[in-house]
Amino acid sequence: MTNRALKVIDDALGNGRWLAGDDPGIADLAVYPYLALSPEGGIDLVPYPDILRWFGDICRLDGYVGMPGMQE
Repeated sequence: MTNRALKVIDDALGNGRWLAGDDPGIADLAVYPYLALSPEGGIDLVPYPDILRWFGDICRLDGYVGMPGMQE
């Protein structure tokens, strides 16, 4: 189940920079913390390059403030 959901998200990010639309939005803000912390639960994100790229895009947003465990 997790791999299917991650593939859907990765595919969506492969078709655009953000989850919904041309700019970062509530979908990105809602999903990001869960995915960014998923390696702590033993989930390997290496097979999902667009999710990893998206992490960098989120971290480069003006005003980004991370928290322990999140990639930066």
